[in-house]
Amino acid sequence: IEGVVASLGIHRQGLDYNSPDGQPVHLVFLVLSSEIATPAYLSVLGRTARIFHREDMRQKLLAAASPQDIIQTIAEQEPA
Repeated sequence: IEGVVASLGIHRQGLDYNSPDGQPVHLVFLVLSSEIATPAYLSVLGRTARIFHREDMRQKLLAAASPQDIIQTIAEQEPA
């Protein structure tokens, strides 16, 4: 892997993932990086946590009609 690669999986009905609160999991994130990209990895991880901590953001993604809508919703949260 060169740099940082991220992936988002969405399951609208929710999956039993043995979460601490017992609630189904709707969003699953995968973030990978090379060893030399650790600072970038930590930045992506921090931004991901900050953006998706908000309930309204998570609901927007669950309601998105297409991958393009998901990308646009996430991009709106990032500074230009």
